[in-house]
Amino acid sequence: MKILQIGDMCKVGINLHKAYTEFGFNSRILISSRVEEYSNDKHSGVVINPLFRFGCLKYFFLLFYVVYFRADVIHAHGMGAVFPFLLRKKYFLHCHGSDIRGLAKRKGLLANLYKIIVKNSERVFLSTSDLILDAKTLKVPVSKYLYIPNPVETKKVYIAKITNKPTLNLFCPSSDHFIKHKRKMFKAYELLRKKYGGLVTLTVVDYGQTKTIAEQEITDFNARVSIKYISRLSNCEMLQTYKDYDVVLDQFSDMNIHGVIAFESLASGTPVVSTVQVDEFKYSSMLPGSTITEIYKSVESMFDYELRQKVSRNGLEWVKLNLDRNVIAKRFICSYKSCT
Repeated sequence: MKILQIGDMCKVGINLHKAYTEFGFNSRILISSRVEEYSNDKHSGVVINPLFRFGCLKYFFLLFYVVYFRADVIHAHGMGAVFPFLLRKKYFLHCHGSDIRGLAKRKGLLANLYKIIVKNSERVFLSTSDLILDAKTLKVPVSKYLYIPNPVETKKVYIAKITNKPTLNLFCPSSDHFIKHKRKMFKAYELLRKKYGGLVTLTVVDYGQTKTIAEQEITDFNARVSIKYISRLSNCEMLQTYKDYDVVLDQFSDMNIHGVIAFESLASGTPVVSTVQVDEFKYSSMLPGSTITEIYKSVESMFDYELRQKVSRNGLEWVKLNLDRNVIAKRFICSYKSCT
């Protein structure tokens, strides 16, 4: 089976590609944006669009490659599906959140085009369970959409060593997207600094507006200047980074949303604070973080060395059993075969 993925979101595509390659499939993933995140990934079959620096010209290579590769399965992430759609080829559409969330109410050329793309796909994959409602609103037949959680790299993740120490080093690599509700995290951090001072530190990946958001939410000068900002990390660098921290802070909405960062953190044995609403994740050992109070209490609980060890061990075991990239990839393969 020849499998072509167009684009990637939340590292789902690259993780699936690696699994497909291990299974012996002829797999390719075509990357045309955020190329720097894949620069250190030497895995075969990762095709970097040579025209990615040249604006709209990169789309001509996308069209060319879709025709050239002659895939049996085209798995398109988000708007990447427009290319097989224009070429009248069958494709599977993978929706990751903002691409389909609230789409039924949106107007305009791109929104209408995406609605047509959804309608004409062989199957619509949904990465979070809250998107099921959006699929229903768009009147996608139940037999056509399928919720499959994000796959996680568990083989090349660097495992954290849980040590008994009086400090907690926190890490927040999540984007600035409004749906992450990072403002809550910054307010909770300010409260933690007021009580524990320098025993709690925070490192944040800066996506452009991150520092501005922090300064808007944190009034205490000492807490504000204590935050360390680092530049964006590639996929490989991120997998090496989780282990360096005691707790990872992911996203803090009141929706049923869990990103790959939370799962990768668990796979590294690093406790993670995130939204915990979905029943299927109740045994994952994720710590609740939907409100400022929840974030505060979840982080504070990790001062307990024995509890931190338990959370680390349970999270690692749960991810390997339920979300390992090979486990999830088999579900996609079954779906492909059922439609071909």
